[in-house]
Amino acid sequence: MARHRRALPALVAAGILLAGCGGDAEPDHYTLEATTACLDDEGVRTETNDLDFVASTALGGAVVAHPGGNRVALAFGDSNADAVRTVRAYRTFAGRRIPLQDLLFQERNTVLLWEDPPTPEQAKAVRDCLDG
Repeated sequence: MARHRRALPALVAAGILLAGCGGDAEPDHYTLEATTACLDDEGVRTETNDLDFVASTALGGAVVAHPGGNRVALAFGDSNADAVRTVRAYRTFAGRRIPLQDLLFQERNTVLLWEDPPTPEQAKAVRDCLDG
């Protein structure tokens, strides 16, 4: 019985260490506040007064960012299912006349709609801020 009591603190310590691991893990969903703060810190201009109709209805909020001369609307849902609905709404409103395959992307609970196809640098700037 005494050996079990001595083992308990070691198990608790191991559990604390393991719980601390994974601090760099990607979040299960992205937030407007953290992403906007990161974009602002990186010198990417953001605004909320130029949102399209679909983005303006996003449950988690939305922002327009201007990385590297391009424009991207970021619509945040409360879940991945919200993002799927947002993608569906964009596809419905765009119809066949707008080539969304190069402009519309879903990243977990967030939908990105670019004005022009993003360069790798533009896409990286935004994705890095989604990850925090």
